[in-house]
Amino acid sequence: MRIQIIAEGPTDREILNALITKINKWTTIEFIEESKTQIKRRGKNSILLQYSILAKFLHHGFYKSVDVIIICVDNDNEILDESGVGSKIKEDLKILVEKFLNDNIYKYPTINPKRVFAVPVQTIDYWMKSIDEKENDCQKIRRIENIDRSNIKVETYGKSNVYSGWVIDREAINSKIEKIKREYRVFEKLRCLPSFIDFENQLKYSLISKS
Repeated sequence: MRIQIIAEGPTDREILNALITKINKWTTIEFIEESKTQIKRRGKNSILLQYSILAKFLHHGFYKSVDVIIICVDNDNEILDESGVGSKIKEDLKILVEKFLNDNIYKYPTINPKRVFAVPVQTIDYWMKSIDEKENDCQKIRRIENIDRSNIKVETYGKSNVYSGWVIDREAINSKIEKIKREYRVFEKLRCLPSFIDFENQLKYSLISKS
């Protein structure tokens, strides 16, 4: 199973890598490396507002014959539906990917990877905050969604581990990734968050349909 992750930054990519590997532990997964374009240009605006940039990312995945493409874009400042999941960015991404498919059908006539849109409530940092909660009380865990986005990194990784407001210390990230790998109960906490359930359901559907 070959998977391409298109994300805003390396932290999101590494965390998704760890989560996907654990969710789908019965299948060998190969995560393809980022293209040079993706390494140089990141961010929500690059993915959503600059179609040519997203198209380059997608070309890289199609060229590498990936089975699943995961596009992860923060859902900050967007309206959530009743379940707690934002749908507008999902729809925007769907339109962009469909445009890419229509524009390039002659290049990739036999390649049709399933697409997973991983759109967190605000940012994956909220997912990482949930796995440190002491109790598996979903009502309490859902309260973390009320933490202001400007404070979530400090709340999740600790003030001393956040530099310039957004850069996270390497050891702090590794600690979260190790917890994902080591503790199965992290999923009990993550599944309290509608955004994670939504992501996991899409992932499992795509993996099953490609098997």
